[in-house]
Amino acid sequence: MDRLDLNHATQRQHGFSLAETLIALFVLAIGLLGLANLQFKSLRLNYDAYLRTQATIQAQDIAERLIANLPAATRYTQIEPPVITPDCNANSCSPTQLSAYDLDAWRSTLARLLPSGVGTITKHGVIYTITINWNNGVPNNPPGSVILTVATTTPP
Repeated sequence: MDRLDLNHATQRQHGFSLAETLIALFVLAIGLLGLANLQFKSLRLNYDAYLRTQATIQAQDIAERLIANLPAATRYTQIEPPVITPDCNANSCSPTQLSAYDLDAWRSTLARLLPSGVGTITKHGVIYTITINWNNGVPNNPPGSVILTVATTTPP
């Protein structure tokens, strides 16, 4: 009888069954799908942060241009700049021409850097509000927006 028990003991199953292996693979697959989703969300949020950073830089840029050109600051609130603006980097320009050049360069930079990027400047007293909007292209995600307020010390 001892010999029979010895044979039975040596024939016990060792290792994993097919069902255990499939369950482990299923759990691993679910975990990898979760990591892929996390990576996708991380990339999308990183891109959103990049667009917001670009918009903030452009808002600060036009604010500095406006402050540097206070004699023509109210010209920065124009809806559309003149069609032909001289290159004020290469030529000397009047304050009015410089404001038109700045707006044209700013708006073309917004259109180039931000998807459907547009910018507006409004004035209330000595306060200028710079608003930049863009479409981030992600469904069910609201469009991006940056608002910067600049107060001039003296009315132009």
